[in-house]
Amino acid sequence: RITATPVITLERAEIRLWEKHESFEDGSARMELVGHQLLGNYCYGSVDSSLLFFPYSPTVNFINHGGKQKSNAEVRWSTVSHHKSEWLSEDEMTRTTLQEMKDKLKTGLMFDIVAKRDIRRGEEVLLDYGEDWEGAWNQHVEEWPSMLNVREDDGELRQPYLNITERLGR
Repeated sequence: RITATPVITLERAEIRLWEKHESFEDGSARMELVGHQLLGNYCYGSVDSSLLFFPYSPTVNFINHGGKQKSNAEVRWSTVSHHKSEWLSEDEMTRTTLQEMKDKLKTGLMFDIVAKRDIRRGEEVLLDYGEDWEGAWNQHVEEWPSMLNVREDDGELRQPYLNITERLGR
């Protein structure tokens, strides 16, 4: 095990962002879904599930996407004693519901980040975030406004400053 991390259990609907588009006299409003909180980028879950898991140990902040080819670690349910594996029971009589997990106001579920092979000292730990994440990232990069050509207020086209030292002229 590289690290263990507790996870917060969320419902996908909890990270949706809504915008009011029309207000009515009775105080109600017509809302429109405009996106999702950035927090969703750091959650694990299946696209077929309303359930998301947010790992919140500081150690996971240093693990990045390596894709299928470069990943050297994977996520598994934890084997540490603090992990409440009974919450995930396949038996409906003993399984903890999502609402029961949320009502506990504490974590019980944990992930282990486990090496898939020997990792050298100084080597970056990389996970495969999956094809859906990679596709969404590539789309985001394509749609992001280019910083290569920035137009000044006077209409002059110039290259942007790439660092503060250059901007200050030092």
